[in-house]
Amino acid sequence: MIHILDYKSATFDFNPEILLQYVDLPRIFQKFVSETDYVKEKLKKDGLINYQQVSYENKFTVNKLSEYIEKNSDISLLFCNIDIFEEFEITPNYFFTNISKKYPHIKFIVSSDETFFKFTKTEYKQDNVFYILNALSSPYSFVDDVNAITNFSSYYIMNDYLQEDYCKFIKGLSLTSNRIVKDKKYNFYNGVHKPHRLKCYELIKNNDLLDEGYFSYADFAYLSKEKEYNQEFMEFFNMKSEKEYEDYLSTFQIPLFYDTEKSDPNIFVAFAIPPQTSFQSYISITTETHFYCEGTPNDMILSEKAFKPFYGMTIPLIIGQPIGLKYLKDLGFDLFEDFFDVKPTYTKKDTFEQLDKNLKKIKSLSKEEIHDFYFKNYHRVQNNFDVLTERLKERDIENLNNFLNA
Repeated sequence: MIHILDYKSATFDFNPEILLQYVDLPRIFQKFVSETDYVKEKLKKDGLINYQQVSYENKFTVNKLSEYIEKNSDISLLFCNIDIFEEFEITPNYFFTNISKKYPHIKFIVSSDETFFKFTKTEYKQDNVFYILNALSSPYSFVDDVNAITNFSSYYIMNDYLQEDYCKFIKGLSLTSNRIVKDKKYNFYNGVHKPHRLKCYELIKNNDLLDEGYFSYADFAYLSKEKEYNQEFMEFFNMKSEKEYEDYLSTFQIPLFYDTEKSDPNIFVAFAIPPQTSFQSYISITTETHFYCEGTPNDMILSEKAFKPFYGMTIPLIIGQPIGLKYLKDLGFDLFEDFFDVKPTYTKKDTFEQLDKNLKKIKSLSKEEIHDFYFKNYHRVQNNFDVLTERLKERDIENLNNFLNA
């Protein structure tokens, strides 16, 4: 029998048919797991699924999960998120390294919304565990071709194609509007207050581009005002005193979006640059969560932010780790290297000089000129959307089918 153990750590219920769900095992099961031959056959045979929602007070330890499995000897497939465990942030690999060895006859599918989940050959090479991961750390430390990784899917990628109806709507809307000259040249949604995002804001302002795009700096109304963050920012900007930093910060008028029920919830959901801005602009400028400079070349944490330009049917300009851009290219995404300079940069100085160069290009072109390039290359924008919403799903389903049938 199939068992689902679900700890709902974060979900959005405004409109579950449209808004993306961060952690929603029933939806993942319906749109992903149940499409495999193995599960179809199981459901055809007995049609039974044992679903249990795990409360905070009743989280599992390894021993408790063993007891649960022993009491339910009919388990053939156990689907859960890593949050069902106590202290899952500390030792995630411990849980299924032990459980998978103890119960080799059971197939485990594990969804993790832990951003820094580490996936390596030694820690996570269990034959009977399939991982759905939020991020992939250092993929090139053990594999040259991402298509060779067969026992995981990316939750951020999958989270997109779970929304099949919405994806069809987005694609259709884009096709009917792509001939119209759009309102703005770019969109640039910035999240939590970080030094590299503030620097990007400075460059946008210096290039007199604030009014030529949809720009936001969503620091949630408090982080830019907390003294404890000052030192991190001062070091990033090579400033000697708090007074120097405060004078610098005072030159900005930070537009805030507040995370309240009254705000547009799309802004705070993975992938969702609202269509009213993504379809009214040509370029999506994106800052990754982790800004790479002078670090280990093969280190990478990739978040949902990198995929927003592809989902929004826009030309991508992504500021992040060089290895992350290589990973996106390996997945089959077009980064429009003929339009922007996106060569790998390995220092803070080079990264921002490159961004400044790209911003100057945006400034130098009229909306009509950008529109002409966009329309002539719309097939490439479409292909990026298709890679995200169709081709990657096919690969994930194939990987999961191979895993379940092994």
